[in-house]
Amino acid sequence: MRPSFDRLPDSVNEEVRISHEAMNAAYKRALVLLEDPIDPRKFTDYRDVDKDIELVAKAEKRYADEFAQKSPEEQRTVKLSKIIEAIIFEHGEKSNWFGESATTIQASRYDDIVHHVDTIIEFEEGPASASHLAVAIDVTIADHIGKKFDYIKKSIDEGKLTEIKYFVSEFLGFHGRKTNVPHVVIGIDKKTAYSVADAWIKGDMKKLATHPIQITILEEMRVELEAFKNYAELKGKTELVPIFEKALETVRGIMDSKSMTPDDTRRLDLENEMFFVVKSSAEHIADRK
Repeated sequence: MRPSFDRLPDSVNEEVRISHEAMNAAYKRALVLLEDPIDPRKFTDYRDVDKDIELVAKAEKRYADEFAQKSPEEQRTVKLSKIIEAIIFEHGEKSNWFGESATTIQASRYDDIVHHVDTIIEFEEGPASASHLAVAIDVTIADHIGKKFDYIKKSIDEGKLTEIKYFVSEFLGFHGRKTNVPHVVIGIDKKTAYSVADAWIKGDMKKLATHPIQITILEEMRVELEAFKNYAELKGKTELVPIFEKALETVRGIMDSKSMTPDDTRRLDLENEMFFVVKSSAEHIADRK
C-alpha cells in the first residue's frame, strides 16, 4: 500500500512556528543524541590516534569561536542544521525512512570534520553482509553544497571514494577503517527543516513517519548517485561504477517500496529550491573547476 505522505503548508513562519526557547531545547537534545559514541582510543592498532584527537579538539574550538561571531539568525540556522542531522539519524531508522533493512550509524567527529560525513547508513543484505552509504547533511546556503560536491568529485578523480577511518558496525562485528564508501549530500530547505523539526519537538511520531522530507532525501540520493556514476564513467574510473550502481539499486528499491511516483519527485523540481540546487550541482559536477 502506498504511504500517505503529508504535504507541507504553502508557507511557514519560521520565528513563530518554533520559539527561540523551543529551538534551544531541541538543539541541546540534538547534541545529546549525536554525542560522539566512538572512542578513537579503542582503535589500538592505529598509531596516530592522539594526533586525530588533537585535530578534533582544535577544530571544535575554531567552530565554537566562529559560532560566537555569527549573528543570531546565523546561529539559529546552525542549530537547525544540527537538529535536522539528529532527526535524520534517529528517524532514518526509527521511522524507516531508509527502508526496513537500514541502520543509521553516527560518524565520529574526526570523520565528520575530515571526511565530511555526518551519518553512515548500513543496509543489511544477508546474515553476514551489508552495504554502506555515507551521508552529509546540509541545511544552509547553496555554496556549502558546492564545496561538499567538490570533495566527492576530487575523490572520484583520484579513483577512490570516501573513507571512514573510525568505523564500527555491530551487525558485522567490524571495528576499523572502511574505504570506498559512496557519499551523498542531503540538502534540506528551511521550510521543510522547520516543519520536520516542529514535529520532532512535539513528538508527533505519525507526522514524522509520513513526512515528505523522506521523498526529498531519497530523490536527492538517487539523482546524486546517478550523476556520480556517470562522472566516474566519464573519467574512466570503471572500478567505481559498480559501487555506485549497487548503491543506486538499493535507493531505487527503497523508493519502490514506498511506492513513490514521478509526481512525488516532479513536485520537488517545482516547489523545493534546495532540491534544485542539489540536483543541478550533481548533474553539472563535471563542469566544476
